[in-house]
Amino acid sequence: MPFHAYRGWKERFSPTTRSEQSDVASEAAVVLIGDVRVDESIESLEAQRHSAWSAVSLPARAFSQFDPKAAREFVDGDAAGSAFFVFCLSGTILAEDALQRFADLFASEPGCDMVYGDVEVGAGAGAVWPLAFSAFDLERALEQGYGAYCFAVRRERALDALRSATSLYDIFLCCVEPGRTYHLPGSVAALPRIDASAATSELVAASKAYFARARHRGQCRAAKGRPSSGRSGQARRRLEGAHHHYHSDQKSRRAAQAMHRDGHAGGK
Repeated sequence: MPFHAYRGWKERFSPTTRSEQSDVASEAAVVLIGDVRVDESIESLEAQRHSAWSAVSLPARAFSQFDPKAAREFVDGDAAGSAFFVFCLSGTILAEDALQRFADLFASEPGCDMVYGDVEVGAGAGAVWPLAFSAFDLERALEQGYGAYCFAVRRERALDALRSATSLYDIFLCCVEPGRTYHLPGSVAALPRIDASAATSELVAASKAYFARARHRGQCRAAKGRPSSGRSGQARRRLEGAHHHYHSDQKSRRAAQAMHRDGHAGGK
């Protein structure tokens, strides 16, 4: 498909949902990392078909590093009743059916703990290009972080990740589990521009942390007399080839802002 025909193709083959207004009564907690173009992200949340959500923007260092304490305050506060979390960069514009599709999938697929969707990137002059991903592949995730820019996680798995994660990639790789990580076809969001060099260094750090956890689990299995998988070692040998294709020089520095919705958004 020529990229110039993408908009027409997207309208013709738009993903189906259960109904115009989802009957899934689960609340979504949206974590925006950074404070660049936060208002645009909140406007896209206000337009969601899935009306139950709360959101927070966390100040970021470098590309997507954040203070875990601020995240935990949100988890214990406005997001205390949320069923799942959505993580993305500030400036991400969520498709109007994104939260509804995440909620519907979690309701219909009890074996799914985390889901990522396809995304769009700006191509200049108002054009957009699709990034259509494949079913989950651990090696690609470690090398490219391809599903980490907009993903949803069940509450329990998200809380576990936020005990130690300090970046967007870190959260994603803390939550991945082959067989329980799903791909949702169709765009769920348009991404802001990305600083490739800063993003790559954070992905490398998050991947190394993943390998450290895998080694620890392997040692625990060995101590119990069970064999461990060597799959992560294959990806580790290829990690240094990780790269990204999008650029920005914007960095987030302001204090965290929390927004909560019960039919409207308010500051905290």
